[in-house]
Amino acid sequence: MQIEAFIKQFESGTLPVSEWTHAAHIRTALWYVHHHGLDAALCYLRAGIISYNAAVGGKNTPQGGYHETLTIFWTEAVARFNEALAEGLSFGERWILAQQSHLMDKDLPLQYYSKPYLMSPKARSRWQTPDL
Repeated sequence: MQIEAFIKQFESGTLPVSEWTHAAHIRTALWYVHHHGLDAALCYLRAGIISYNAAVGGKNTPQGGYHETLTIFWTEAVARFNEALAEGLSFGERWILAQQSHLMDKDLPLQYYSKPYLMSPKARSRWQTPDL
């Protein structure tokens, strides 16, 4: 699927849940970071993930759904990755490189956070600094 169509489906809440994978989260974060920068990307992603979850019947609660600490962690990781790439690369070229990078390791946050701390309602609701 072309990235513009994918983002449109995400933003409208029509992206099939089966397609909202870890790679899809990274692809979405990379698109927003590439086009808008880190700060704006975080705003788009916060609102977008919360809205998307609700649109597909999910709940955003202290136990599930949107996760602030993980959203910030991954968006900052994507931004650092994006900044390290050569200028002039297209989004598509950046996405190809991202798919071959550490960003595809879903367990990357566990190098910095203990699982109970990361999965806590506090970490879900607001940014928490790493505990490891």
